[in-house]
Amino acid sequence: MAVSSRFAAVAWRGVEYSPDAFGDLVARAAGGLARLGLSAGDRVALVVRNCVEGLVADQAVRRIGAYPVAVNWHGAQDEILFVLGDAKVRLALAHQDLWPSGADVPFISIPLTEGETGPDGQLASWAELLAGPRYEGPRGSAETIIYTSGTTGRPKGVRKLSATAGQRARARAMRDLLYGIRDGARVLVVAPLYHAAPLQMAQHTIERGELLVLHERFDAQRFLAAVEEHSITHTFLVPTMFARVLGLPAAVRNAHDVSSLEFVLHAGAPCPPALKHRVIEEWGAIVHEYYGSTELGPVSFATPEDWTAHPGTVGRPLPGVEVAFLDPESGLPGGAQPAELAVSTTAFGDFTYEGLPERRAELQAGDFVSTGDVGYLEDGYLYLSDRIRDLIISGGVNIYPAEVEAVIQELPGVADCAVFGVTDDDLGEVVAALVEPVAVAPVDPAELERHLSARLGRLKRPRVIEFCDSLPREPNGKVRKRLLRAEFEERMKQQVQDD
Repeated sequence: MAVSSRFAAVAWRGVEYSPDAFGDLVARAAGGLARLGLSAGDRVALVVRNCVEGLVADQAVRRIGAYPVAVNWHGAQDEILFVLGDAKVRLALAHQDLWPSGADVPFISIPLTEGETGPDGQLASWAELLAGPRYEGPRGSAETIIYTSGTTGRPKGVRKLSATAGQRARARAMRDLLYGIRDGARVLVVAPLYHAAPLQMAQHTIERGELLVLHERFDAQRFLAAVEEHSITHTFLVPTMFARVLGLPAAVRNAHDVSSLEFVLHAGAPCPPALKHRVIEEWGAIVHEYYGSTELGPVSFATPEDWTAHPGTVGRPLPGVEVAFLDPESGLPGGAQPAELAVSTTAFGDFTYEGLPERRAELQAGDFVSTGDVGYLEDGYLYLSDRIRDLIISGGVNIYPAEVEAVIQELPGVADCAVFGVTDDDLGEVVAALVEPVAVAPVDPAELERHLSARLGRLKRPRVIEFCDSLPREPNGKVRKRLLRAEFEERMKQQVQDD
């Protein structure tokens, strides 16, 4: 299918921008950027919540061949300042209340409300950027620079290198499959656009010329209302969003007609099998899943039928994607499974890390790129065991947290959990667990202990179990295990001192 060059209609805060109106905003914003001296190869930071201006800016920056840098505005000010410096940003577009003090980058403020004035130090206002003539120069092809979530240290900026025409065509075909977007689709995006999956779904909708409905943030009841109001056919969610929708009272859920939904996609974080079964029961066989990374792009894809027949799979490798498993001794393909997964893909161009080419080189494993994920293939379907960095080694035994998490989640009184290793003088590490109980009928701690004793060997059973109202997560749904591990170890150290 040929990809439309016209722009989508974009619905934002009750206003629907026609394809021509949205395209004109992009051309005028691109013209404004060019007048400010921006050109191909420059970096422009977007420190903005989900909004139509952010979508326009992303398109306009890429139109002139510059790189948009999507900034996680949920981060602390020093984290935002780090990204601005690391990416060598020449200009930023920002919501004024998100702009960090002490930043020395010139910026354009995007007002939160109409008529609002920007802070001191701004280079121009959003209205001034749009005030001049349209950009009529050559169309650029740069992709947005996405910063990883930084779960093992400072985030790394992932920049895609130039793709060939063939790679761009294969990437478009792959995105057609992943997002399922067809002619006449009506797409709702509620996840933050500084993450790769929701951003690319929005970009793909725009490139295809379909309707894109954008929300500033996710709200479960508002999500259901929007599906009904706009007859939404396609959307992207993360597992925590599934849980929040299903956590609404049945009367609230049933008050909204969501029968228009035909394709729901999730990615970014593992979905507990019990939760996914409930979503499929609620909405039908429309829940699709893909596995991939910011660096490599999509790797595998699972239809509802795939997952129902092979529970727990993340699908089959996509066309043009080859997977291998690394030998722990040589670091090259050929290891016994499960082992660290490595990927080779022809659908996307190569990538690098901003300012860290040596970190990119470390990932090369022959013709493959290591992912840091542990997995295995069974009957052609890919399964993930865990992350290499999350592996717990207790008394010389390898323990995969995902295995322990799956056992804990078997109990109906468990809403979610996180398992990780904490330092132990005797065994090196021991297993710890943080459990989020179901609010209505929480799991009984004694029942949980009995269940774990019956299902897991001694070393795999959590030495420490704590309960919480909700797990700390990144906006993409990933649990912040590094934070949990540090907090647990600090509390355990304090207990020893108190004793």
